[in-house]
Amino acid sequence: MKPLSPPRAEISHSDSALLEPLEASAQARPSLTRSQIGIHCVHAAFRERVIFAFSQSKNQKLNARAERLDWCCAFPMIGISATGRPVLSMQCCRDRMCPQCQTQRAVETTSNILTSVLKMNSPRLITLTLRHRSASLAQELARLADCFRRIRREKQWKKHVFGGIYAIEITRNLQTERWHVHIHVIADGEFWAQKSISKLWLKITGDSDVVDVRAIHDKAKVSKYIAKYVAKPTEMKGWDNRSLCEYAIALHGKRLVHTFGTLHGQTVDKERGKAENTAKESLGTVDRLVRWARLGYGPAVASLEILNRLGRRWRAASGTPRAEWDHPAAPVLVAEEELLIVTMRELMRLDVSGITRSPPESSPLKYTTSSISTATLWATQQYRA
Repeated sequence: MKPLSPPRAEISHSDSALLEPLEASAQARPSLTRSQIGIHCVHAAFRERVIFAFSQSKNQKLNARAERLDWCCAFPMIGISATGRPVLSMQCCRDRMCPQCQTQRAVETTSNILTSVLKMNSPRLITLTLRHRSASLAQELARLADCFRRIRREKQWKKHVFGGIYAIEITRNLQTERWHVHIHVIADGEFWAQKSISKLWLKITGDSDVVDVRAIHDKAKVSKYIAKYVAKPTEMKGWDNRSLCEYAIALHGKRLVHTFGTLHGQTVDKERGKAENTAKESLGTVDRLVRWARLGYGPAVASLEILNRLGRRWRAASGTPRAEWDHPAAPVLVAEEELLIVTMRELMRLDVSGITRSPPESSPLKYTTSSISTATLWATQQYRA
C-alpha cells in the first residue's frame, strides 16, 4: 500500500515537536497510534482492507478517503469549552466505511429514531423489495429511490401512511455478484393489507411484488434494527475490493436513513462530528500528555490520571486498554479539571528535547512529585484556597 500522509489540520507544528521521528514523518508513520490501537482493534482487519482498497483505486476521491480513514482518531485533541471545562475531540474521519465511526453513529441514530417512533400511535414495519438485476449499485439505488418516491404519491399510500422513517438495506450475492437493494419503512398510519401494498408495489416497479408488513410491538428493538444499516461496514467482510469501492462511490453523499411525510424535516441520521469541535481554545493532543507522563513529569502524570477518570472516550483517547474503558472511577473535581488545563498549557510551551525526570526550573507549576494522590491534593489546595 502506498504511504499516506497526515492531514495538515490534524497535526499542528506545535504538536509535531512532541512526535517521535516515525510519527513526524508522513512516509514512515506507524500503522496505528496509541489511541487507534484500542479504538479500532475490534474491526482492525476490515478497516485495513478498506484503506488498502481505497488507496489502490484510480479514483482520487477514494485515495483521499483512504488517507482520512488511516488518520481516524490518530491524535485526539484536548480543548476548553465555552464554560471553561476540558473537552475532547477524537479527530474522527466520520467516513461511512469506517466501522468505528459508523457504529457510534448508529448508536446516536437509534436514539433519534426511537424518539420519533415513540410518538407514533400504531407503527408498522413495511419492507419493499426489488427483483435482482444485473445492474450497478448506483443504478439499483436510483431505481429504488424513484419507485419509493412514486409510491408515496399514490392515493392509497397517502390514505394509509401519514409519515415515517425509512432505511435502505444493501446486500451483495457473492456467487452471482449481484446487488440486492430494498427499503424498510417504519410507517405511522392506518391498517393496510399486505396484498394491497404488494399489488401497488408491482404496479410501480413493473416486476417486484415482494412486500412484508409487520406490526411493531417493541419500538426500541425496531429502532435499533433500522439504525443498524448506518453501521453496515461490519457486514461487508466478504466483499472484494472492487465491491467495496463501488459501494463507497455509489453511496457518497446519500442518506441510508431518513424521514418522510409528517416526520419530514426531522433528521434522525445526523452527520457525526459536526458538533465535536466545540472548543474555544485548543490545548494540544492527548498523545502529548501521555508522552510527558511517561517521561515522569509530575503534573503530566497527575493530569493523565485525571483525564482517564473523565469517562470512557477519554480513556480510549489515552490508549487505555479497551477492557478498562468501563471501569468505575472517582468523580473529577473542578480543581482537577483546572489542573489538567494548566498542565496542557504548560506542556505546549515546553520542548521535549530538554525534559528530564524533574520539572524544568522555568515551569510555573513548581511541582515535582509524581504521586497521583499528592497531585490531586495539590490541585484541590491550589484552586480551593
